[in-house]
Amino acid sequence: MYILCLQGYIFFGTSNTFLNRVRHILTRARTPIRYLVFDFHLISGLDSSAISSFVKLRRLAQQQELHLVFTHLHPDLEHQLIRNDCIQVEDGICHRFPDLDRGIEWCEEQILKATHLRRRRFLPLALQISDLLLLQKEEGRQFMHYLEPLQLSAGCILFKPGEASDTLYFLENGQVSILSQSQDEAPQRLQRLSSGTVLGEAEFYQNTPRSVTAIADKDSSLYCLTRQNLQFMQKQHPHLAAAFHQFIAHLLAERLFPPNLQF
Repeated sequence: MYILCLQGYIFFGTSNTFLNRVRHILTRARTPIRYLVFDFHLISGLDSSAISSFVKLRRLAQQQELHLVFTHLHPDLEHQLIRNDCIQVEDGICHRFPDLDRGIEWCEEQILKATHLRRRRFLPLALQISDLLLLQKEEGRQFMHYLEPLQLSAGCILFKPGEASDTLYFLENGQVSILSQSQDEAPQRLQRLSSGTVLGEAEFYQNTPRSVTAIADKDSSLYCLTRQNLQFMQKQHPHLAAAFHQFIAHLLAERLFPPNLQF
């Protein structure tokens, strides 16, 4: 996936440079780009030569099995692209989304569908926990005794700013969004978490109040580990607690310094 944030007015003096830049990106990428995302949020207009460049880009996309994703596209600009056959009805090449977040979300879903990781994400937590924490199966079953199941319906809030962070969560199945909201702005989605992930761990370990909102996008199954149960684990099975702490340390390190990925 490659994201281009466009700005200003694209006209005959810049449209050819724009097209050549996109071609350069596609040919120089170390791994094939399948999703080319355009953010039109700061675009004030397109002239006929710019429209022509997007039509040429569509032809290129047909040749290279490339998806063009248009976000924040003003209705007038969208009409121009439709009128010139850049965007077509029931289009399998050009895709439109109201904002960049939704466009990237769609691309991520398509990428996940093409991998074998999705199958693993939907395994019950009880079948995954031993591998996650590098435990024997019996130790994994012991660890599960310290967790409490939780079912969330779509639209339910898991936690919100200001609440105590005395619990962290394993998302076994479903989808949860993490939202940030200031007093003067609409909620902004920071993260979308899918099956097989942990959430709320940073504030849990810092013992600080929640600073974001977590809301279920769909019916979701989770397991909760409370601070009290973790303390019981440390007393009763210290090796399980040590394995869990090591897992969380590795998880936080990956989120701070993710492996090099080619987008």
